[in-house]
Amino acid sequence: MTADLHPKAVIFDCDGVLLDSEYQVYDALMHVLTPMGVHVEAEIANQFHGTAPPLIESVCNLIGVPVTPTMMQAYRERRRWQLENHLETIPHAQTLVESLAVPKAVASGSPMERLQLTLKPTGFWNHFTPHIYSGFDQPNGKPAPDVYLHAARQIGTLPEHCLVIEDSANGVKAGVAADMTVWGFVGGKHCDDTHGDMLRDAGAVAVFETMPDIHAAIRTRLPHLLKEGA
Repeated sequence: MTADLHPKAVIFDCDGVLLDSEYQVYDALMHVLTPMGVHVEAEIANQFHGTAPPLIESVCNLIGVPVTPTMMQAYRERRRWQLENHLETIPHAQTLVESLAVPKAVASGSPMERLQLTLKPTGFWNHFTPHIYSGFDQPNGKPAPDVYLHAARQIGTLPEHCLVIEDSANGVKAGVAADMTVWGFVGGKHCDDTHGDMLRDAGAVAVFETMPDIHAAIRTRLPHLLKEGA
């Protein structure tokens, strides 16, 4: 990976970085599996965050439980209900986004329908549009670099000049594979004490617990990314 000390753009993952939504997806998973007598620890589910297949499909393939159409429908309905009724933003994420003076984008492993469902009511859609991209629209999802490379092309910035903010190991690997500098974020409710080490092992060059920590690091190390006085 080329660690660019003077990046010219910032690319954000969505779930777990802008929105505290990964634990709600886990809730939807357990809503389906618990009545079947199946319990999956959160750390097992965490390894699949950021990838293109639905979480229930990846987890059930791992534990050997067939996914029926009824299970998939129940999972999607519960997930949508959670996101419509209990969605939270990551504290101070919007302040960081608004402070940036350089091109920015969202590059997510979620489908565009879900991005519209979550980013529009929380106000992030207007901050990023039209540069909101889904890995479902690319040949390969994370940990492949496709969605990050596509985002860089669309904002007119070379990959090696992009700073990525990611919360999942698969997302970090995608940013690294795209030759971008990746910072890890562990401020979501789904993150435990081992999450930071997992992101470092995947290639994150720094890991932060809060958005103000990231903001302060940018202000100190990369002030050219910020608006004057931000």
